[in-house]
Amino acid sequence: MLRARIIPLIMSIMMVLSFMMFFETAEVKAETLSDIENEIAVLVNEERTSRGLEPLKVSPILVMNAETRAKELPVYFSHTRPDGTRWDTAISESVMDVTFTWGENIAYGARSAEQVVELWMNSEGHRANILSENYTHIGVGVYKDLGVYFFSQIFIGTRATVGGEYLPQSEKLPVTSIPQVASGPRQRFNEGYGDVNSDNSTDSRDATIILIDYASVLIGNRSSITGSSGLGDVNGDSAVDSRDATVILCLYAEKLNA
Repeated sequence: MLRARIIPLIMSIMMVLSFMMFFETAEVKAETLSDIENEIAVLVNEERTSRGLEPLKVSPILVMNAETRAKELPVYFSHTRPDGTRWDTAISESVMDVTFTWGENIAYGARSAEQVVELWMNSEGHRANILSENYTHIGVGVYKDLGVYFFSQIFIGTRATVGGEYLPQSEKLPVTSIPQVASGPRQRFNEGYGDVNSDNSTDSRDATIILIDYASVLIGNRSSITGSSGLGDVNGDSAVDSRDATVILCLYAEKLNA
């Protein structure tokens, strides 16, 4: 009897650990520089298309040029390069040869793609670049120096095809496969239930703690997590068990993809 209960629980723990690895990887991935660059391009096109403008295509060459500029900004934050030349000398000659107009936005200190695009959109000159009808392509560069993010956007207008061009797509994780959770447990989750390790975040670590504690109880040990009055009882059924861990994982997944 006990074995019949333990084996499914062990499988549940393994599932939670897999979830934890997946979602922790997703969180790290969202912070990589290339993902921030892509998301900035996506947000720029959302601003444009919402106003009836054509979306900009990303040019890998311009991305490389913008990344060069982003790396220069901690040295000299200006539209002039550290060697004293104009910023547009960073654009590859093969691109400049087919370009009839170009522009640059720079920024530093923002902590996310959303934040830096919002800063640019609230600045008249930067906003004009983002919404210019003359531009057809974009390259975004992000560089992190001593914990500070530096950003560069290079815009060009051309009638030519730029090698490798593509329309950026959001890489946020899909949410369609995440099970729905009833309103009661959802409310308790939002009120802080489930944060059994008291780190002010209810996540996969808490689900793992609950499952390990539940396994310990099944083999005769005393629970270290209290019943309905404790934070572990997310679904409000006066027990702390694998059901609570499942609710935590589902709502944590929703939060990651919000």
